Amino acid sequence: MDQINQQTYSWPCKQIWRSRIPHKISCFIWLLAKEAALTQDNLKKRGITLCSSCFLCGEALESVNHLFLHCKYTQQLWRILLNLKGISWTMPRKVSEALKSWEAAG
Repeated sequence: MDQINQQTYSWPCKQIWRSRIPHKISCFIWLLAKEAALTQDNLKKRGITLCSSCFLCGEALESVNHLFLHCKYTQQLWRILLNLKGISWTMPRKVSEALKSWEAAG
């Protein structure tokens, strides 16, 4: 495997599982990074149809990226957290992109 493919393959495995965070949180972050958390869009792919709109805002399709990054309520929480930390940050399109940017910053 060339170096780029190795980096793609190893990410986010290395960063998530070698971090000093509780195992439950590592599992949850892994599901988010792989966009496999049981949101409405992922349940629909498995043949389970419930309400397709976001549980929080009710305005958009509930997906991992919407629920954790782009929902108007989630965005408000992000703004508060980032302002408290004095961080200026542009929200990425995907959770995996957010995790990668944090890895680069850390």
